[in-house]
Amino acid sequence: MNEAYLEVTFRHGQALAAYLYLPRRPGQKSYRTSQVEPGLVIDFMARRNNNDTEL
Repeated sequence: MNEAYLEVTFRHGQALAAYLYLPRRPGQKSYRTSQVEPGLVIDFMARRNNNDTEL
């Protein structure tokens, strides 16, 4: 993935979740996931860079 993009999941016509994907190299995986506040989850890579964000 070369560019950041936003993906929104809908259920019954209402937004259920939004995922903000940030650029990463092929094969990179999340190392750790942290809920930083209710409704906000962040995936981190091994070097502690933000990988993806779920809203």
